[in-house]
Amino acid sequence: MIVVDRIINGIAVCIKEDDSIEIPLSSITGAVKEGSVLRACVSSDQYFVDTEKTESRRESMVSRFDRLKKRNR
Repeated sequence: MIVVDRIINGIAVCIKEDDSIEIPLSSITGAVKEGSVLRACVSSDQYFVDTEKTESRRESMVSRFDRLKKRNR
């Protein structure tokens, strides 16, 4: 899984497993932002935003945060 950590000067700095990679925004199709999950096209150096995985990951993080807040009350 490739996750966008931050965007700096037209470059998406991403986390892929235990490594970081830099992908030019011009190589990404879709509305990319911090936290977006990317998929690589097999036949080229193009990437696209996987909206389903991005939303699923976001919902999972919100759920974890809510559980932590409840535990600390």
